[in-house]
Amino acid sequence: MKNSFLLFLLLCSFCGNSQPYSRDTVINGKTVTTFTYVDQMPYPDYDYRKYLSENLHYPDSANVHNIEGRVIVKFVVNEDGHISECEVTKPVNNYLDEEALRIIGKMPPWKPGKDKGKPVRVYFTAPIVFKLTN
Repeated sequence: MKNSFLLFLLLCSFCGNSQPYSRDTVINGKTVTTFTYVDQMPYPDYDYRKYLSENLHYPDSANVHNIEGRVIVKFVVNEDGHISECEVTKPVNNYLDEEALRIIGKMPPWKPGKDKGKPVRVYFTAPIVFKLTN
């Protein structure tokens, strides 16, 4: 009996710590669900690296002060593939952070994520690397 109770407590502690796969939020008075993981994750239907290399502008202030780093940006890929709700989760410097948000926010639409075959909103995290060249 004692072992069964301990096993029950152990199982409850694992269940209580599990991360949800979705989060409900209210946007414009409407409740929407955004997933963190789905059956088919969203992806860009174009050359993501080429887009970054052609559109990323190294901020002059960061260049002058030799500031480099990797900014981590979290955003939502909506059901139609458009990007929204960009936020920096690992900042480096205000100049680099702002440029990372700008470049992510202007990306062309992605192929949306799907859950059970249906397009859904999905959180996505991407690094934007700023490296000075000689």
